[in-house]
Amino acid sequence: MSDSTFRGLLKDLGIFFGTVLAFVAGFLLVSYVMAPSRNPYGFWFGFLLYMYVFSKTLRWSLDRQRGKKGRKGNDKIH
Repeated sequence: MSDSTFRGLLKDLGIFFGTVLAFVAGFLLVSYVMAPSRNPYGFWFGFLLYMYVFSKTLRWSLDRQRGKKGRKGNDKIH
């Protein structure tokens, strides 16, 4: 949770439901482009590839957002 206010809760809920909706929309797009009834192996490969790319994009986005706010005490010591 970003901060313990009502506005912070709404922001976190928006991020959560936005991510879920984006994932479902991407899944429907993959299902439309590679229909499982025509080529089941291609569909599953495409779906797994989509999940991998989606997770990497989400991780990149979250890391970038954290970088903007600045990390307090979480930097690695070299």
